Amino acid sequence: MHQAEAALAEVAKRLVTVSMQAAQAYNTEQSKLQLDLVLSQDRLSSTKGTDESLKVLEQLKELTSAHKVAFEKIVLASSAAMSKPLSELPEDLRDEYRARLVVTVNWHLSAQSEFYANRERWIKAARDICSLVEARRTTCQFGEQGISFVEDQDFDAFEALLGIIEATHQVEVARLNERLSRIASSASVLGFRPAE
Repeated sequence: MHQAEAALAEVAKRLVTVSMQAAQAYNTEQSKLQLDLVLSQDRLSSTKGTDESLKVLEQLKELTSAHKVAFEKIVLASSAAMSKPLSELPEDLRDEYRARLVVTVNWHLSAQSEFYANRERWIKAARDICSLVEARRTTCQFGEQGISFVEDQDFDAFEALLGIIEATHQVEVARLNERLSRIASSASVLGFRPAE
């Protein structure tokens, strides 16, 4: 193995470690927000609870924005760290590594971009549900079957927003599983086992 290849592998290992730490930090902070309560009937059944949910959604938006900035810094730092070892490779290996790196980096950038867009759709739909409930507070009712509205169009809007919430959740779960699989595969190829 060329010395520059070993240096690239070390950079890749650091990238995997830092990426996993950033994702874990995001998930830890997100879990503190107790997102499962944001659209609960207990929370939405009062103006105070709805306001609390809106505050949590704002915190989630800020957390996601901070994570996006951190991810961009990780990508830039990793790209910079890879440039020197890449330049030291023989030309045939350099082209091969560049091609593989471009595909990998583009995939990760695309996956993160999709994550952020999906998260923004979820936040917007959750805010819209809070706003709809608050706007119809005097006429909507909370019961065992969920929230009921006097006007059909309000119920339809509510159902459509819940559909967005569910769809974004399904996309997020599928993409997360795909990303975890790719990270595990990359770590295995690098001969690296991230800390549990």
